[in-house]
Amino acid sequence: MNEWGWRIPFVAGILPALFGLYLRLRLPETPIFARMERQAKKAPSPLRLVLAFHRIELFRAWGMVAHIAAGFYIILVFMPTYLGLVSKIDRSQALLVATTGLAAYAVMCPIAGFLSDRLGRKTLLLISSAGAIFLTYPLFFMVKSGDFNSALPPKSS
Repeated sequence: MNEWGWRIPFVAGILPALFGLYLRLRLPETPIFARMERQAKKAPSPLRLVLAFHRIELFRAWGMVAHIAAGFYIILVFMPTYLGLVSKIDRSQALLVATTGLAAYAVMCPIAGFLSDRLGRKTLLLISSAGAIFLTYPLFFMVKSGDFNSALPPKSS
């Protein structure tokens, strides 16, 4: 497996790549783009145009994708390592925690889609960003300690 098995996913990736290439070469352009192309209204360098006139929108889009990707990365990649090194739990338990987190993430995707239809995209994104900002420290403290109550702020007497 170490000698050649790791190549299997790369070889299997050829099929979706060929399918994507087939679609790209065979499907017609959208009517709006075809009309713009006939009228020579398309920009010679769309990337330069976006960088020159739409930097704020580009930065917002980048931020939204980074927010989603960071959550996914933390749950799937970082958390098992962190749990094994900091919490000193065994690897199988760390992977079980990551798998449970990933399953919760998958279940929350359609729920988040439903909520974004009801509350609005911007509102839901602001709520999730605020949650990421304000809950990160308590969650990592809880994971490190292994105790939920120790992650809560101390009660004033």
